Amino acid sequence: MFGEVQFDTYPSPPTSRTNTTLIGSIQDRNALSLSNVTASISIMKEGKQIYSFPREIYRFGDFTVPYVFEDDGFHEVVLAISQGGRDIEVGFRFAV
Repeated sequence: MFGEVQFDTYPSPPTSRTNTTLIGSIQDRNALSLSNVTASISIMKEGKQIYSFPREIYRFGDFTVPYVFEDDGFHEVVLAISQGGRDIEVGFRFAV
């Protein structure tokens, strides 16, 4: 069962036109990394999807993906997560 979903970037804060690593951490209620988590990642700007990482099975709840933000401004990363028949969506908004 889901306990906490954390998100960060490296570098933090991200800057446009620079390689950025998106970092996700999905933990159970005991703050332990979940295993065999299915997740997709969407990147939104001004309410429109500008990029999507397809649904993938992550062996561990901690994962990273590379991305380059092309434009400055506010962005939202939306994680759609499934495990054991439970689904949640979590969004994180930040400025680039």
